[in-house]
Amino acid sequence: MTDPAAFTGSVAAHRRLFRRVYLELENRIRIFASLPLTSLDSLSLQKKLDDIGRTTVDAEDDTATPVSPANFRGGDLTRQRPS
Repeated sequence: MTDPAAFTGSVAAHRRLFRRVYLELENRIRIFASLPLTSLDSLSLQKKLDDIGRTTVDAEDDTATPVSPANFRGGDLTRQRPS
């Protein structure tokens, strides 16, 4: 994840980056909060956390729909563009 505080560029580009980082964090927190922590062993939990850490937001569409925590199974967790 890019550090928006270290970013240099136009005000508009800076705002877009802060928005993107916010959406990525929001999505990661939502997915984490939905994990069934009591039923995961430590290795499974670590894999889920690693998968969450790789989530991203579509750079071109920062208003995209987030990954649904209820459907989280790991793998590709990029936000999908709305249809």
